[in-house]
Amino acid sequence: MTRIGLLAGAIAAIIVLLIGLSCFYTVTQTEQALLLQFNAPREIVTEPVRWNGSDWRSVAWKSALVAGSIALLDEPTRDYLQRHRSDGSQRVADVFEPFGAEYALGTLAGFALVGFVGDHPTARAVALDGTVSSLITGGIVVPMLKALTGRSRPHDGQGAHDFNGFGGGESFPSGHTAEAFTVAASIAENYHRPWISALSYSVAGLVGYARMEHDDHWLSDVAAGAFIGMGVAKQVSKLNRTRRGIAFMPLEEQGVRGIRISVSF
Repeated sequence: MTRIGLLAGAIAAIIVLLIGLSCFYTVTQTEQALLLQFNAPREIVTEPVRWNGSDWRSVAWKSALVAGSIALLDEPTRDYLQRHRSDGSQRVADVFEPFGAEYALGTLAGFALVGFVGDHPTARAVALDGTVSSLITGGIVVPMLKALTGRSRPHDGQGAHDFNGFGGGESFPSGHTAEAFTVAASIAENYHRPWISALSYSVAGLVGYARMEHDDHWLSDVAAGAFIGMGVAKQVSKLNRTRRGIAFMPLEEQGVRGIRISVSF
C-alpha cells in the first residue's frame, strides 16, 4: 500500500472514531452536526480571493524564502547534514520522523478520546480541526504540488534543481513536515499557551530535520511543507471558530430524562 493510501486509511479510522465517540451525545436529527466540514476544502481553496494586502505579503515572503532556499541553500544544507551524520543524529531522526505520519494521526485520535469521552471542548476542537486540516493538506495540497513539480529527492543524486512535472519525483513539498505542522498548528490555535505552542512546533520542526537527516528531502521541501501545514490548519481553525458552539438543553422524551448536547462547528 502506498504512503498516501496508508494516510487516507488512518484518517478514515480517525473519522470513524470521531463519529463513534459522538454517539455518546444525545442529539436530534436536525441538531446533529457533521463531524467534518466537507465544505472546508472549498472555502480554503477559495480563501485567496478574500486575502488582503498583508495576506499577500505573507505569501510573497514565504515563497521568496522557499525559492531562495532552492537556489542557494538546499545543496549546502544537504552536504552539511550528510557530512555530520552520526548514530546520535540518526536516532533523533528515527524518534521524531513518525510524528509526521502515524504518530501525528495517533495524536489526533488521542485528542478525540480526551475531547469526547472526557468532555474537553478544546481537545475536541483540536481533533476536529486537525482531522479536517490533514485531509486538505495530505489529501489535496501536498499530492497536487508533488505531481506538479516532480522534484527528485536528494538521495536520487540528480541535484536540487531537478524538476520534472507530472512524471518526476515526489520530493516537493515534504508531506511528513506538512502533516506535523498541520497538527502542531491545530494544537497551538486552540491551546493559547506559549509553552504548548513551543513544544508543538518544536516537535514539528524536528520532523523536518529528520526528513533531511534521512536524505529524503531538501531544506526547501521542508520549509514549504511547514508553511502549507501551518497555513491550512490556521485557516481551518479560524473558519471553525466562527461556527463552533455547544449548547446544553434538558431532554425529556418518552419518559427518558437527560441532557441534550448540541454541537456545531
